[in-house]
Amino acid sequence: MDVGSILGFTSISNGLPSMLQLPFRFWQLWKQDGGDRRPLSGHIMDLFMWEYVINFILLTIVYIVSTSVPIPQLFLMIPSILVGNVTIQFFVSLLQPPVPIWISSLPPGHKMRPAGYYIMEDIVAVDGGGRSAFRKVLNQRYESSPIFQCLVYEMTVFWATGALVFIGVSVAFAFGTSLNFAFGATLIWFPVWGLLGFLPTVLWVQRRLSQETDSFRLKQNQIST
Repeated sequence: MDVGSILGFTSISNGLPSMLQLPFRFWQLWKQDGGDRRPLSGHIMDLFMWEYVINFILLTIVYIVSTSVPIPQLFLMIPSILVGNVTIQFFVSLLQPPVPIWISSLPPGHKMRPAGYYIMEDIVAVDGGGRSAFRKVLNQRYESSPIFQCLVYEMTVFWATGALVFIGVSVAFAFGTSLNFAFGATLIWFPVWGLLGFLPTVLWVQRRLSQETDSFRLKQNQIST
């Protein structure tokens, strides 16, 4: 079997779930719960959906080029291209520039929040079934809790920095090792990287939420007295 066929079969097995998830998520935003999963702007598409569509188109183009020529190294870099595109936006969000358009539920003119905020809002509201009620509560919590704001900022920095590590290791695999080794290593590296990032994330989130709870209790006691 030639390299192009191997890459093609691998892409089908990895990409088919995404192909099915994309229209299903659009339907969730458009129709499920009477449209209650949409952003508070009333628009059908939230930020995560736009990201999904744009990256799906981008990666499809890269896939076609890398398997038609074929260019195995370019194919192996597909996860890094996805991660890199998102990482750029993560770092831009940390600068918190003013935004002239709606981003999910936040109106034009708002100061951009760390990208982790928008991801949390859209995934929980749509995929997690939190609906518009979650979008409202999340915004209220973010505006009222400095500790929560700090947590979202820290998580965005952590994952953006971790993404640079992911890209660096992926480049080393794709261009610094044999094709056979790189093919297996890049497939394994993505879930390993996710697991390595997941564990400290859970511990840090638990720590910050505990601090937030203590802060709320202290304020409540001060009000009571």
